[in-house]
Amino acid sequence: MTTTINAVIFDMDGVIFDSEKVYYDAFFLAADKHEIEADDAFVHGFVGKPASDCQQMLQAFFNNDFAKTRRFFRDWGEARWHILSEHGLDFKDGFIALFEAVKASGHPIGLVTSANYLDMRENFERNNAELLNDFAHIITIDDVKHPKPHPQPYNMMMRQLGQQPEQCVVIEDSFPGATAAVAAGANTILINAYQTPPPALAEKLWYHTDHHDNIRDFLQANGL
Repeated sequence: MTTTINAVIFDMDGVIFDSEKVYYDAFFLAADKHEIEADDAFVHGFVGKPASDCQQMLQAFFNNDFAKTRRFFRDWGEARWHILSEHGLDFKDGFIALFEAVKASGHPIGLVTSANYLDMRENFERNNAELLNDFAHIITIDDVKHPKPHPQPYNMMMRQLGQQPEQCVVIEDSFPGATAAVAAGANTILINAYQTPPPALAEKLWYHTDHHDNIRDFLQANGL
């Protein structure tokens, strides 16, 4: 039995853009500067979280040393901007083909991101700002009181699109984002090659994969 799909909603970082790799690489550049060690699991734990939550995680890591936390957060940001200025920001592999398939379906497309509006806009301008015209609605962290993993961002998007949750597909890369989409009642797809979702989340996902080509094939086989 196929699902009736009336809208597709994308997260941005880690779904549209390969920005999580930039954050990851920048973290370890900052870690080398500060002569600290952190494992991959800890760094991947920042994925999908707003800046305020990332700061709280760092504060705990530095045993509530506020000065160290501020310095590291500043240097992490500077390392990120250095990478972006040197290498730019790539689309996630396979995203464009998936996006074109969704556009061809004629269904409205939404964008829900935990980034602020200016950062979101800047990311698209590094690649193709015209893609922003293809989104029927955009919600950033500036628009919500309760960011992901709270369902408010996706609830707002579904209302703006005029669609019921069960008729919407959400594509996320992070556990907080997927948790928000599941709580909002959407058919939730997780694209994440680095982490295995906890069982309580995994059993509620519609699909979990590591590449957009698989998502395109899955959606086309399931009502897109």
